[in-house]
Amino acid sequence: GPSNQGSKYAPSDNNRAAVLGELWGQSMIPWGHCWFGDKAAEEDPRGGFKTEEEFLKHYDAAIVELTELVDSHGYTAAVFTQTTDVEAEFNGYFSYDRKVNKVSLTAIAELH
Repeated sequence: GPSNQGSKYAPSDNNRAAVLGELWGQSMIPWGHCWFGDKAAEEDPRGGFKTEEEFLKHYDAAIVELTELVDSHGYTAAVFTQTTDVEAEFNGYFSYDRKVNKVSLTAIAELH
């Protein structure tokens, strides 16, 4: 069959569902609520967003790209990477202890 090498997206196929297996995966550190402490989070080389505004701007761009995939490649679903932080990962909407909303849930809902 045809090769899809060089493309990060599966080709459109009306005979199967296309799902984005990992959506988002971007970090924002919830200071004071880090599994290994703030110092370890600060030293993490992966970095992350510094403000809610920056987070939401990039999240919006990801949602727009996902919407375009519906039309261009027939995508039918996406799996959000992490709704909450897990140990040293900071990809969620909430801190690992669920005490901090990193961003406004209303703002996230409006983007969806």
